[in-house]
Amino acid sequence: MAVFCEDYEGTRDRYVAAGMPVASEFVVSFGAQICYIDARATMGHMIELYPESEIIRGMYARARHEAETWDGKQLIIPW
Repeated sequence: MAVFCEDYEGTRDRYVAAGMPVASEFVVSFGAQICYIDARATMGHMIELYPESEIIRGMYARARHEAETWDGKQLIIPW
């Protein structure tokens, strides 16, 4: 599951305080800090936590578009 948030650090810290640790946290090439929250014990899955970012939202929009218009042939679409 992916979550965009206005207050990245505050949201991350609330998940951690609720018993869901950060599994991985890093800064991507364009400067956004993101992390993966381990919510498997309580929710059964990981959470991708993102700050609000037009770049990341654009990546999700492109992935959605490629899935909706997929011709069933090419499995890997180059970015």
